Amino acid sequence: VLTQSRRHGYIAALLQIPGGNSYAYFPLTRTAGTAASGTWTGNLTVNETYPAGTYLIGVELTDVRTGQTLWSEQYDRRIDDVFAVQGDVARNVSSALQATLTPVEAGRVGHVATRNTEAYQLYLRALSEKPYLRAGNVAQTALLKQAIQLDTAFAAAYAMLARTLMFRAVAGEPAYLDSGFVAARRAIALDPDEALGYFAMGDLLSNLEKYSEARRSYLRALELNPGHVGAMADL
Repeated sequence: VLTQSRRHGYIAALLQIPGGNSYAYFPLTRTAGTAASGTWTGNLTVNETYPAGTYLIGVELTDVRTGQTLWSEQYDRRIDDVFAVQGDVARNVSSALQATLTPVEAGRVGHVATRNTEAYQLYLRALSEKPYLRAGNVAQTALLKQAIQLDTAFAAAYAMLARTLMFRAVAGEPAYLDSGFVAARRAIALDPDEALGYFAMGDLLSNLEKYSEARRSYLRALELNPGHVGAMADL
């Protein structure tokens, strides 16, 4: 997903690329970026063109071992249309990688977390905050709540909010744990095939020392996204 924020002066991207049975999510700031997954490298460039508000988005997939370009494409789109680019990129990259996807993964290729670009910009800003520090936690909570106000069906935002509130509870304000569970349940209800909700639920349950239930949540998260590093680490 490519998105842009004029107010904060950055361009950000989150590119979903299947690699084997896992997904890699690549953050991109400013106007260009590179991210690698295994032997594959994805390169993205974003340049503003005329008329204002139109962007030339270049995506290239390269085999690190041979230097061969497996697939490349350019998109000349308005910022409002960037979500439409994601599905096309994901499908073409999957084909170029000849990736073997699970049925759930195949169904989620090109899945868009939200179609509200302003909500997604807030979500990306929240990702940069440190929820284990009080200032970062307060900032992340505020950004996610704003994102949810703009899109009340934004499951990924609810999932991140659940973990943010969990950190607040661990830091000595246990009342926030209940709110964390509410947010995690909401995330799962909105999108039962999104791993983030189960990951958040696993962490919340672990904090109550309900380890068997937490393990089931982590395993479900890994079933949906076998490359989820957080769920693997906390399991």
